[in-house]
Amino acid sequence: MITIKPFRTEHVFAMDSYVEPLLGTKEGLFAMAQINAQGPGWTGFAEGRVIGACGIRPMWKGTGEAWGIFSPLLYKYRFSAVKYIRRGMTMLIESQGLQRVQATINASNPRALSFAKTLGFTEEGLMVKYHCGCDYWMVSRT
Repeated sequence: MITIKPFRTEHVFAMDSYVEPLLGTKEGLFAMAQINAQGPGWTGFAEGRVIGACGIRPMWKGTGEAWGIFSPLLYKYRFSAVKYIRRGMTMLIESQGLQRVQATINASNPRALSFAKTLGFTEEGLMVKYHCGCDYWMVSRT
């Protein structure tokens, strides 16, 4: 069973053994958590551990940027997680009056792209060498 709580920066640190290699350093992890704390978000817990955190940061009127970082444990709870994330995104989109929600996904992670599509995002294009020399997909939900 998944328990949902409002996102707090320290939730990301509970996944540091998984996310730190993705972000390079503890400083990178902290910076990402600080940025994501600027918008509403949630954290999912299962088996007493953080399985993922996600939310939508406002960019400008009518547009938000979705973010998410998930532990490998999320896969075990993927069906429930998709239900909770879809419900939360719909609530945020409606409450913030968003017409567009976009996200960037590292092109080396096809599972993340597939997960975004499951959440209703569509591919817009590949951004070559977008961040740290890596290619990223731009996806959106309108």
